[in-house]
Amino acid sequence: MLLLEFNLVLLILTAFFAYSFSVFFYRHYTGQDRRRWSHILLEMAIIVVIGPCAPLLTALFFTILATRVFSYLMLRDGLAGDGGVRSLGTGQRIRAGFFRFILAALIATLVVFYGVVVAGRILGLDGMYIISFSLGTGIAVLWIVKKGIPFYNRNPDMNYKRKETIALVLVVACVSSLGLLLTPVNRPAFSGGIEIKTMSFNILYAGEDGTLKQWPERRAPLSDYIDSLDLDVFGLQEVFKIQGDYLNSTLSSRNYTWVGIGRETPFGNQTGEHDAIFYDVDRFDLLDSGTLWFSDTPEVSSRTWLTETIKRTYQWVHLRDKATGAEFYFYNTHYGFYPEFHIKASMQLNGDIASRTAGLPVIVTGDFNMPPIFPFYSFLEGYGSKPVYNAFRLRHGYAPPMVIDYIFVTMDVHVAMIEAVPEANAGQQWLSDHDPVVMSCMIPGA
Repeated sequence: MLLLEFNLVLLILTAFFAYSFSVFFYRHYTGQDRRRWSHILLEMAIIVVIGPCAPLLTALFFTILATRVFSYLMLRDGLAGDGGVRSLGTGQRIRAGFFRFILAALIATLVVFYGVVVAGRILGLDGMYIISFSLGTGIAVLWIVKKGIPFYNRNPDMNYKRKETIALVLVVACVSSLGLLLTPVNRPAFSGGIEIKTMSFNILYAGEDGTLKQWPERRAPLSDYIDSLDLDVFGLQEVFKIQGDYLNSTLSSRNYTWVGIGRETPFGNQTGEHDAIFYDVDRFDLLDSGTLWFSDTPEVSSRTWLTETIKRTYQWVHLRDKATGAEFYFYNTHYGFYPEFHIKASMQLNGDIASRTAGLPVIVTGDFNMPPIFPFYSFLEGYGSKPVYNAFRLRHGYAPPMVIDYIFVTMDVHVAMIEAVPEANAGQQWLSDHDPVVMSCMIPGA
């Protein structure tokens, strides 16, 4: 889903083209045939490949790139040679003007999209991003002032020592990785808690009649796989009613039932995909449940946000353990693809959790279509008055940077085990185009 995150893709593509035109400008103004711009290619590779994963690197090279391109725009038109700088001919002036126009458009676009990325992180109260961004920008400014990486005068010679460049990249990369050591790790000691085994799994839609995406071939192995896990409660995405009913009738390890409403129709109907929650009725009492739409009118089937072309929902249940009386909330959802949706949906979801669940523990499963490296992930994790945290981070100290299927929990949930299970799709019959995420956890007792 990376290609659907338009702001990140445009940031990378704009940086790529801005660097490419920087190379053209270098050759144009120096009049040299030798390509002495390997450092530009190095920076371009870093910002495109590594930069999105490390905010300090992104800030560093964005600042360098923006300063260099702005400096190019300020150059006088002329060609460098042994006899000094000579004037351009008419055709050369037209070409230089075209380059200058393209560079101006690129740098303006780059500033806009980079600003969107930074604003999303800051508004999401991502402290580590703010620190990394500030450090990266500070290092870039110092490096520019001390080494003169971009043009700070009319001299088109912009070479600098390659060893110093490589050393800078290594130092910044090491500093950027320190964020992995500063994330919260959940290691509380629980007494009197209850164990819950759960899962998030996008099982891939089958359509209203159950004929799409090889569902007739996938359904039996999928049911057997879920049975083998012996889950207490779990969330499935892209579930059409025919799929939910099939699993409900074939799962035999527990006495499951499921709740959910089709996202495409008003209440009382079951058309479209469901964010289905299955739970063991022999273990839990269902105290309350509901389906809400991600929109400005969440209580009714609706789609009001500009960039999302289909309706999106989240399902919640309030469960009580029959043996201990311990209560908790379980949410399940399937996000859209676009930045506007990521911001508004995350704020709505976190707001609902804060207002509905009081002091009870919360588990959230879903296909979020948004890896942690994406700009507006900060509105999802660690946001609001009752924040939820990525269970991978709480257990292992980091979140996989390019995964979109996650389980989030409040800090009163102790994560004993969590793992993505690609082996589930490694057999003769694949189960889905997503891998399941399985978690064992402990919640406080009554």
